[in-house]
Amino acid sequence: MLWERGDPNPNRLPPPTAGEMLSVAEHFLEQQMHPTVIIGAYRKALDDMIHVLKKISTPVDVNNREMMLKIIKSAINTKAINRWSELACSIALDAVRTVELEENGRKEIDIKKYAKVEKIPGGFSEDSCVLRGIMVNKDVTHPRMRRLIKNPRIVLLDCSLEYKKGESQTDIEITREEDFARILQMEEEYIQQICEDLLRVKPDLVITEKGISDLAQHYLMRANISAVRRVRKTDNNRIARACGARIVSRTDELREEDVGTGAGLFEVKKIGDEYFAFITDCKDPKACTIVLRGASKEILAEVERNLQDAMQVCRNVLVDPQLVPGGGAAEMAVSHALTEKSKGMTGVEQWPYRAVAQALEVIPRTLIQNCGASTIRVLTSLRAKHTQEGSQTWGVNGESGALADMKELGVWEPLAVKLQTYKTAVEVSMQYNPGWNGSSVNVLHVRSVGRGDSLHYVWSSIGAPAVLLVATRSPSSALSIDWSRLLSPAPAGAVWIEPPGSVVYAAAVVFTKLFEYSKADASEEVFYPTYDLSDFSWDSINRTVNHTALTAELRGVPTSDPSGSFSNGSLAFRVTAYESGGRDGALPGLLHTANSSKVEFVLAGAAPRGNGSRFVLEVAAVEGRGAASRLRSTRSIDDEYTPTIFETLSLVAESRNDSSALSFLQWKATAYGSQ
Repeated sequence: MLWERGDPNPNRLPPPTAGEMLSVAEHFLEQQMHPTVIIGAYRKALDDMIHVLKKISTPVDVNNREMMLKIIKSAINTKAINRWSELACSIALDAVRTVELEENGRKEIDIKKYAKVEKIPGGFSEDSCVLRGIMVNKDVTHPRMRRLIKNPRIVLLDCSLEYKKGESQTDIEITREEDFARILQMEEEYIQQICEDLLRVKPDLVITEKGISDLAQHYLMRANISAVRRVRKTDNNRIARACGARIVSRTDELREEDVGTGAGLFEVKKIGDEYFAFITDCKDPKACTIVLRGASKEILAEVERNLQDAMQVCRNVLVDPQLVPGGGAAEMAVSHALTEKSKGMTGVEQWPYRAVAQALEVIPRTLIQNCGASTIRVLTSLRAKHTQEGSQTWGVNGESGALADMKELGVWEPLAVKLQTYKTAVEVSMQYNPGWNGSSVNVLHVRSVGRGDSLHYVWSSIGAPAVLLVATRSPSSALSIDWSRLLSPAPAGAVWIEPPGSVVYAAAVVFTKLFEYSKADASEEVFYPTYDLSDFSWDSINRTVNHTALTAELRGVPTSDPSGSFSNGSLAFRVTAYESGGRDGALPGLLHTANSSKVEFVLAGAAPRGNGSRFVLEVAAVEGRGAASRLRSTRSIDDEYTPTIFETLSLVAESRNDSSALSFLQWKATAYGSQ
């Protein structure tokens, strides 16, 4: 079975188009029409929908500030922030423009990482602004350190300026008083040395993610250097991008090029009862802080949600500067074009094709229902309007329920979002081998389309369970399978990606064996016969696929089970495509985010063969030529969303021709302080 999934904007809930597409298809399945006929008609309709949308789209001059503000305003007109819409639109546009970065012809706008919203209760909403730099909720560590520095030289660290403690518990036995004095002296010398390393590059401001001891503060204060400690990793990254500094892990590795000189002003201000450090007037900041003021935390939270919507709209338009009319106008224009084309079609394929046109009318119909207007009368009038020449921008007024020209109302939608909505609604298909009856032949394909790339996760239960992970530079790359070759004794080359030149990185992960062992005593481990996963019998995945939740389960039992351990149990791999309905623009990060494709290994109901048995899953990773792989371990004690300590393991591929590292295979190995 093949299962494909597009990538809608993670910050938008998909409209009911996808559900309506499935609903109208149900009628044809009941009439015994083959699924491949329906899918073929849907794919034809998708190609024609994309063509019509591009035809009716309007190009936007992204350098025209007035036009951009109008587009953003249409996204927040009905929200709580509407009262301050002009200010909110300016803030959204300035913030997105600040973080916009273009490298090697590719535009990157990462709002989540580099446009931080800081909510400060109190003051007036009109006091909200976008800083040309960064603000953090911190004060300098020593009261005599400078709180105002012009054109500061900034050093960023992710190491502590404290005496390094041992990794494990250490006991020192001292018999002489001189030895105790020597130990204290060594600690002082170590602190003095790291401070001298800092003084060598003549900084005005030192910012670290870890702690600063009292002695280090003393040395820095005497050198007229201000210091800020325990800054979040995410804030440190933003400061680095804003002022041009590099984050350094060891003070003895500091170089002149690591010092940030792009900021014009460092200032500490007291707002309410708290101190805030401002690094502003940056020359070319590619990161910013949005300061929101308001009467209460609840109001600020609502304003932030509305502002995020505005920034997403602005980002989408900057990435793809094309607009289509909103208010159901685009859907009716596409529906009319498909209906007209279906009249010239022959054969049974014309009916599913025409049903797609009918399904698109769900958007204007829902808008009319929400306004309390007469659905039949208004929808009939809108159909008639779209038969007239030059009426493609006519839709439903969301407030009155009457027909209106969306061009005059100024209601527009980004073409990129609309295209992705249609692709997501249609791009769900199944491919199987009709001549093979074995249930163990399962192939599950998760395909996620980004702005300029695609990710493919291909799961298989043929032999040992395995997943092929492929990243491509093309948003239209496709998977092809030669089933005859795949099921033959020589399956090499049976799975490939088109176009082949679009593949950036590929890796295969094979789950080979399941070990069971128990500790008979403290010094001895007893291993039981190993379960070879290639000898398992796997259920058909068709019974566990959930197209709504985008989940599936590969479940199997050993073909030979002399001990009867699996008589009431099973082993399963639960695959989740993308929990939030889409992935981020960049490759997925840690597996605890909702925008990552992930797998859970589940051993349920199996009877252990020993007292207190433990199980170990063996995993083999294979990578393509030209990539040097390594296992990278990262520990964090300051995650922005869940403040716990955890260790993440990543399989990192470094191309021999390119210094950049690529990894989208990661897993959380340990966690402390949370389930």
